[in-house]
Amino acid sequence: MSYLIGVSPVSLFSVWDFCVEGTGAENVLRYLQKAWDIGLYGVMPFDKRLKGQPALLGYIHGDEPDLPHKESDAEIIAASDLRVNESTPLWKIIDGTTHSWSVLDPMEGAAITIKLDEKVTATRLAVHLTISKGLAVAKEVTFEADGTPVLEATLKKAKGKQEFELDEPVTFSSLTFKVRSAYPGEHVWGSIGEIEAYNADGENVLVSPPRLEPRKLPEETLESYQRIKKHDPSRPVFMTCTGYFHPHFSKWSESRRKKLYPAYIRSTDVIGYDIYPIYGWNKPEWIYLVHDATELLTEMAGPRPVYAWIETSRGGQYTGSLENQKRVEPRHIRAEVWMAICGGATGIGYFTHIWKPSYKQFGVPEENQEALAEINAQITRLAPAILSEELDRTTGITGTDAKVDALFRRHEDHVYVFAVNYDERQVEASPLFEIAGLKKGTAVTVVDEDRTVEAAAGGFTDTFAPLGVHIYRLPVESLKSGAEESEEGFKRLFADGGIPSHWRVSHWSDVGKSPPGSAAWKVEDDVLHGSEPRGTWLVCEKTYGDFILECDFKLPPQGNSGIGLRFPDSGDPAYAGLELQVVDPRYYGDHEVGADQLTGAFYNAVAPTKQLYRPAKWNHYRIELRGSHVRVELNGELIQDLDLDKHTARLERGAPLKYRPRRGHIGFQELSRGEGHVQYRNIRLKVLD
Repeated sequence: MSYLIGVSPVSLFSVWDFCVEGTGAENVLRYLQKAWDIGLYGVMPFDKRLKGQPALLGYIHGDEPDLPHKESDAEIIAASDLRVNESTPLWKIIDGTTHSWSVLDPMEGAAITIKLDEKVTATRLAVHLTISKGLAVAKEVTFEADGTPVLEATLKKAKGKQEFELDEPVTFSSLTFKVRSAYPGEHVWGSIGEIEAYNADGENVLVSPPRLEPRKLPEETLESYQRIKKHDPSRPVFMTCTGYFHPHFSKWSESRRKKLYPAYIRSTDVIGYDIYPIYGWNKPEWIYLVHDATELLTEMAGPRPVYAWIETSRGGQYTGSLENQKRVEPRHIRAEVWMAICGGATGIGYFTHIWKPSYKQFGVPEENQEALAEINAQITRLAPAILSEELDRTTGITGTDAKVDALFRRHEDHVYVFAVNYDERQVEASPLFEIAGLKKGTAVTVVDEDRTVEAAAGGFTDTFAPLGVHIYRLPVESLKSGAEESEEGFKRLFADGGIPSHWRVSHWSDVGKSPPGSAAWKVEDDVLHGSEPRGTWLVCEKTYGDFILECDFKLPPQGNSGIGLRFPDSGDPAYAGLELQVVDPRYYGDHEVGADQLTGAFYNAVAPTKQLYRPAKWNHYRIELRGSHVRVELNGELIQDLDLDKHTARLERGAPLKYRPRRGHIGFQELSRGEGHVQYRNIRLKVLD
């Protein structure tokens, strides 16, 4: 399959899908010339004669190399006069699935031999018949074990399992099944669902389940990629995969999935996928997968561009009769396009083929054609902003439990927010779009809607219909300067010397318990010193939800501390809330620990992206929590940028981060060994909620 592509002045493109008719270079060249004549480019199957063609945008691998099919290691030998139907291979007779079948043509006189790797013993044999109008049905059959007859039986003309006890247990390594006569039909051929042999324990000793294999192994696609690039390094290579890289479909085991797709990505320059929730599955409730799959593939692809194919109509091959197929409407198309863009795609393709009521390469209903024209015009006009750099401000989406995502971009003198409500429940949403430093009263333009939204300090709210899309624009000058934003609203936590007031000391492993002895923290010369004896938390009596916390810290050679965030009145903050680790590696001695136990980690949960701790020196943390969004900077560099809602994996201890409290106490830990204590200074807090 080849693609004709309209390319905008920048990198984002929209794709219209056409098949190249027939095979051979003449057809490929002819279509490419047609594309050029109407102002389009082509992404074509590789042919050496395409090199240097002005309309050639790139080459493409064969479609969906990851598409799984079944392969079997079973060895079944057909008699010489039996015609084998490749679409119903003989291994289906022992695949363990009684609703699949193998065709025997002709049925009467058919003979097959099942070869086994080792001897087995059976006490019963069974045949599953299939009954279809006009087809012959097996009647008188025999079984031979290693060439010796062990059973003759007359089968009833009835669908399903027919089972027979053997006179005595039989041991064999090959079993031959012969059809001596058949119930006649309009055709001489018929089918068998399954042949089974049971041992004394009731186990089917013949069953040989098939395994899934991709259409092309990653090694094969890599070889093709290298061959193409060797001949023509000037053009990128594209690859379209199925959506099976997403665990939702469970097509591959988790280990196979994680191995396959990075390997496919390495054998292409541009990676794309197709998931058609309505056209392909008749399931509008799966529409959110367009967003989630794009986001996952973008993460997997790294620097490689990602494109997503979008459905445009009903009329699919595999979703039942046309009257029972759900319609793809303009609102679905628009939402899916922006789901993909917000998920990270920089290319959009439209799948236009239909098979029902009859096959057409372009079967898009007129109302959807109009929607496509509007969507493409808008994307083309806004492409420079979509492809611009991410806004250099803390941003977030709060205030709703609906699935809403957005891109925050800065282009020239404006900030753009591209947002979509992709919740499969198709509910209305009123999210708060947070932008650090946004001035109260700013008029936020809603692009192409002839209206504005008035911003509050630090964000703005708007209402989204189910699957709604809005695009916002506001002037950069409406954001406070970095200096204004960084200083405004902060409060020092320890302004006075002595023992901190409005703070309590508790046990290091459970803040609901009393500390050891008469442990006390103290402030001297504006520096907070860890307790003596050690093994404590200093816990603020107040609770906080969204805030920015800044501090400097310094550790002795075997120092171990931590900053507790949003933890409850009892329990270990590391597992009941969040603990940002503060530790000198020498604390662990010769014991090897994971990166999720070093400074900058959320203890035993998420390792920092880099290790920037400076031993025996003052280090600086900036910690920002806004709803599910958590950012941490260490010594001026970003080391954590998390959406807690996406951290659903089970942990060794404690609930997944998604389910940790969004409001709780702040605290500092002292757990050092040897000489010295942890020290904190310049501790200040800015409450955001």
